[in-house]
Amino acid sequence: MKKPLNATQQLNRRFLWSLLLIGLIISVTEFLVMVGLDLYQQSGKILNPLEETTVDTLFLTLISGPLLWFIVMRRLVVTITREQEKVLEQDRQNKELRTALDAHALVSITDKKGLIVYANERFSQVSGYSQDELLGQDHRIINSGVHGKAFFRELWQTIIQGQTWQGIICNRNKNGQVYWVDSTIMPLLDEQGIPRQYISIRRDITLQKANESRLRTLKRAVDACSEMIMITDAKGSIQYANPALYQFSNWTEETLIGQQIKVFNSPNNNSKTLEILENALTRGGSWTGRLLSRRKGMAPIRIAGQSLPPDPLEFWAEISITPVLNDDGSLFGYVQILRDISALVEEELQQQLEKDDTAARLEIADTLQRNIPLEERFKATLDILFNLKAFDLQRKGGIFLKSQTEIILEMFVLQGNFSAEFIEKEQRVLFGDCLCGRAAQANELLISDDCFCDPRHEHTFTGMQAHGHFIVPLASGDDVLGIMFLYTDPYPNRNQSRVAMLKQVGELMALAIMREQAQVVLEKARDMAMQASLSKSEFLANMSHEIRTPMNGVLGMLELLNDTELSRTQWDLVETAHNSAESLLEIINDILDFSKLEAGKIEVEKVSFNLGALIEEVSTLLARRAFTKGLELNCFLPANLNAKWVGDPMRIRQVLTNLIGNAIKFTEQGEISVTLKPASSNGDIQVFRFEIRDTGIGIAPNVQVRLFQPFTQAETATARRFGGTGLGLSICKSLVTLMGGTLGLDSAAGKGSCFWFTLPLAVENDKTDEITVDFSGKRVLVVDDNATNRMILNHYLSHWG
Repeated sequence: MKKPLNATQQLNRRFLWSLLLIGLIISVTEFLVMVGLDLYQQSGKILNPLEETTVDTLFLTLISGPLLWFIVMRRLVVTITREQEKVLEQDRQNKELRTALDAHALVSITDKKGLIVYANERFSQVSGYSQDELLGQDHRIINSGVHGKAFFRELWQTIIQGQTWQGIICNRNKNGQVYWVDSTIMPLLDEQGIPRQYISIRRDITLQKANESRLRTLKRAVDACSEMIMITDAKGSIQYANPALYQFSNWTEETLIGQQIKVFNSPNNNSKTLEILENALTRGGSWTGRLLSRRKGMAPIRIAGQSLPPDPLEFWAEISITPVLNDDGSLFGYVQILRDISALVEEELQQQLEKDDTAARLEIADTLQRNIPLEERFKATLDILFNLKAFDLQRKGGIFLKSQTEIILEMFVLQGNFSAEFIEKEQRVLFGDCLCGRAAQANELLISDDCFCDPRHEHTFTGMQAHGHFIVPLASGDDVLGIMFLYTDPYPNRNQSRVAMLKQVGELMALAIMREQAQVVLEKARDMAMQASLSKSEFLANMSHEIRTPMNGVLGMLELLNDTELSRTQWDLVETAHNSAESLLEIINDILDFSKLEAGKIEVEKVSFNLGALIEEVSTLLARRAFTKGLELNCFLPANLNAKWVGDPMRIRQVLTNLIGNAIKFTEQGEISVTLKPASSNGDIQVFRFEIRDTGIGIAPNVQVRLFQPFTQAETATARRFGGTGLGLSICKSLVTLMGGTLGLDSAAGKGSCFWFTLPLAVENDKTDEITVDFSGKRVLVVDDNATNRMILNHYLSHWG
């Protein structure tokens, strides 16, 4: 099936047929001419040569004319056809362009007065006016009022002159909302070059303007932000920095943009921190932390043989790095926010230093008071200092002590790895020599930044490495007792609180030295005093027999004299002399016993004895003295008490006699009770509790704490009233302790006292001396005016049956 012809092809065909018809007419005309000539000749007319030539020419003309006409017309038709096809193609492209333009651009055409003669659909959509509402209206129908008269005057002057105007205009739609367009207004000129119409092509950029406004607002906010902000691309190249960063970092926009972010890195950052940062960003995450950063400027220069000084351009920054992604999720770059926290870090460091220093001082003070050699205490002190953070110490140091005989420092303690040359040469340092000698001479703390550039550091050694020093005098006031020297990294931290702490440590160590020296003196004095006391005690112990023998002789003679016939006056004199001699012997016995205890000459015996009989004998012996004062003396023993026990009966008798005698002495009325109780047992060992309770004057608590000290009584008035040496209780306590027991007191002022002591005694299995009493079935009437006595008798009688 043939393809139908388009309009152009149909027109061309009709035009071709017209040309062929014209050619046919010409051919017919030629034929008629030829026929006419032929008839002319047939009429008998002879053509002359000239006429024949003319006829031939005419014939050729008639023949070639149509042919030439056909060829020319054919070519003309082809040319016209091609031009028409070009026009149609151009028209098609124009329609496509118009369609595309209508879809994306706002197009309008006005006459030379500004009245709208055409508006496309897009213009109508954005403006809110229908095309009918727009046609014939002045373009000012969409004027927003944002632009002034000068703006539009310049616009009209441009297009009236036949020039194209381009710019951004804010319009207002039918609903009163403004919108922004990027406009191009082009005049359409007539044959004289005068604008007859104006075509305006606009692009709606309202969203773009809103974004630009937000971006401007954001940029103003970022520019006004006190925090330092940078934006980099994915490779770390800096694309933006806010003014705060430029102002702080010494960089300018011209020198910074395009630089790598590493220009802010400090070589002194912790490698572990940098590794964590890199890992976080590699995983596509954010990172926040602290880094040591650096402002722009010249780095410190290292001089040969010297250490690198601190970099004044370094600062601590709190950094937050956040990745920024493109719409497709790919990495665009990073936003980095920096905040200078050098002051905060310094404050935190200061607080931590103060906390650490306080703890170190307390620990050092405790260490210096420990009961270990001074050398060990000083070594422990150095270890505490070495463990302090942010102190730049190299775990090397030592202590010199001032010589007792010369103005010189002598090595006392050395901690750390020191060369043999150092150890050999630094055993003694003169005052004023090198750093330690200078600190001792001036009695002031010295800080050295670098041993190689400090002229005061006069001592050098083979292989010595760069280091600094803290040199701390150990002084009490103006008296320098020693020097502590600490090795540090070059240019150590000169924190004032830490320097103050070192001074305090120096004072504590000086006190320890003084205590050590005083202790040595005290120990010598104590040894001398103890030796003197021991000599005295040994003398008195050895003189025991020599002193007691004559006193016993005096007492014996007085007793014999008392048996002779004496007058009343003589008897009174003998009785007084006898009592005085007994008191003197008692004092002598106390002093001699105390001296023996001090000298360690008293030994505890372990013999078999009857405990119950011993207590009753002592009570009976002292009963007369109690009766004389009108006191009741009661003795309460367990009814089933074994007869035989193993111990030291003489010392038990001495303790009981002293305690019961004191109870009688310090009791004006009432009674004294002597009680024996079993406290605990362990196999054949029985612990007994002896109690001597009285109703006497009692003893205040503040006096009880010193009552068992030698030569001590309750009060001075008591001593004057009742007499005595104040050795009795001290001797009793020592004797009870020697026998494995404990002596104590329960008392209150005005409420009497209870002296008690415990003793462990071994039971004697031999019961041959025991007497069995059997009162079974007997009735006994107990008559006594003392309730305690009645209770005791009732206890025994009940036990006997």
